Amino acid sequence: MKYFTYILKSQKDSKHYIGHTGKDPHKRLAEHNQKSVFSTKGRTPFELIGYREFASREQAIQAEKKIKIFKTREVAQLASVLVWGTSGRGFESRLPDLFSLTTIEMP
Repeated sequence: MKYFTYILKSQKDSKHYIGHTGKDPHKRLAEHNQKSVFSTKGRTPFELIGYREFASREQAIQAEKKIKIFKTREVAQLASVLVWGTSGRGFESRLPDLFSLTTIEMP
């Protein structure tokens, strides 16, 4: 089974949500936007910033936890690094080892 770690951005408050799932990230996004996820139902709609596939749930959870270490204001930079490959500030050197810049999928 495939597992994913993903980053969403709320169009309501511009804050980010980081999660993991065993579902297709686009289907999980739809669940968030249908207000089926308790923790985000008041912040819809969301857009999918990026995601990464993992072979195991444990790897996806570990990646989610490592991303959450970053301060909220840095999540946008992190998403930019994951999706576009660079931030111009050396930020990519602080990325979790689990993230390879070449394997992040665009929504």
